[in-house]
Amino acid sequence: MRFNFKKLSLALAILLYVLSMPTLLRAAPDAWNFLENFAPVEGIETQIDKHFVAALYHNGKENLYALVLFVADCDPKLCVLRDRVAYSVFNAEGARIGEYVDPRIEELLRLTVAEKYLI
Repeated sequence: MRFNFKKLSLALAILLYVLSMPTLLRAAPDAWNFLENFAPVEGIETQIDKHFVAALYHNGKENLYALVLFVADCDPKLCVLRDRVAYSVFNAEGARIGEYVDPRIEELLRLTVAEKYLI
């Protein structure tokens, strides 16, 4: 997976935005249904660290985008995506529509991002 600073910066900025703000969808038990009409955008995945990958999804019908964060098992050549743990949905103008962070992983995300990028 090639390092791309622009993609990584965008993924990190959106992730920090999602994690720093309260959300209406956080308590919804079926929050992942919000993404049912989204499809992955090929080639737009960014490894955040050895445990997380961010991927861009698109809903062409409503012209919405979602940055979806996955737990992943990564080695130097390949990442295997496991579970989805967070997403942020925004429109073509960049306005945030909604987001979700799995409560089981929220603190781990905060610690990982803070340790790697903020400390």
